[in-house]
Amino acid sequence: MGDMHEVKYKVLLVENEACDIAYYQHCLKNIFHDDIIITVSRKLKHALKEAATARHDIILLDTELPDCSGIKTVQRMWEVNSEIPIIVLAGAEQAEYARQTILAGANDYLIKELDNEGFAKELIHYWVNYYHQHHDDTIH
Repeated sequence: MGDMHEVKYKVLLVENEACDIAYYQHCLKNIFHDDIIITVSRKLKHALKEAATARHDIILLDTELPDCSGIKTVQRMWEVNSEIPIIVLAGAEQAEYARQTILAGANDYLIKELDNEGFAKELIHYWVNYYHQHHDDTIH
């Protein structure tokens, strides 16, 4: 293990729109460079399995998916793994809805059109650090 570079961030990106997936992958790689592994799930059923079986530092969750939509998407993800921070991805017209997702189990939200990369980086750093501080015994 001596020379291996350990990836700092493991992100589960739950999004079904190809253009949004490309956008978030681009932003995340610009923010974290090589210190990131992004796993993409296009459907909630795949994301739930991934969240239950693999270790992630953070979940970026679009709530409008082919197999589930709305607040129920957040609730189902939270039920599977309430320890990993969930950040809801929302459009500018969904700002009030995004705030409501916090009551359903999300930790925070990002507004796609308004939040710049600097803010996204700080938000992700905050929640990943929070997660690691509260689950220190589980870090490998």
